This record gives sequence, C-alpha cells and structure tokens, in this order.
Amino acid sequence: MTRLADFYTVVIRYEPGDDLVELKSLKYYLSSYRNMGILHEELANSILDDFADAIQPRWVSVELRVNVRGGITTMINREWRSRSRGPESCRSSEEG
Repeated sequence: MTRLADFYTVVIRYEPGDDLVELKSLKYYLSSYRNMGILHEELANSILDDFADAIQPRWVSVELRVNVRGGITTMINREWRSRSRGPESCRSSEEG
C-alpha cells in the first residue's frame, strides 16, 4: 500500500426493495472512507456489503473507477442479488 491519495468515481445502481437510500446519508457514508487506508477491492466489497445490508434491495451493482495513475486504469465491479429473486449472483472483475 503506497499511502498516496486515490480518487474514485463510485457508481451505485440498484432496484429498491421496501427501502430507499437517502442521498445525504450516502454522502456521509462515502466520506467516512476519506482518510482510510484501504485497497480498491476491499472498498468495493465494503460498499456493496453495507449497501445490501442497509436497505435490502432486490439487486445492487457497485462500480468503482479509480483515477488513472501511472498510465494504469482500474475499475472494480461488484454485483449482488437477493436470494428471494432467484440465484445469488456475485461477480467481481478488474481491468488494468
């Protein structure tokens, strides 16, 4: 871990169950990672797990785009589907 600052674009797509996400709460949640030393994959997994636990959507997708550093582009995708809507589907991919 280099301890250099990384900048991300986080894209969250989901189909709500009974609950929705309050935008202000989501902003506070995401800013809680600001000074935390964490790997890209851990960050994507943490956001996905916390989001799914908090609102129990039918499905959720988290895309983490890391700003280019040293000519390398990194993007992490994670998906989760509720077991009640069919087989659980989790996928992880990286480009770089």
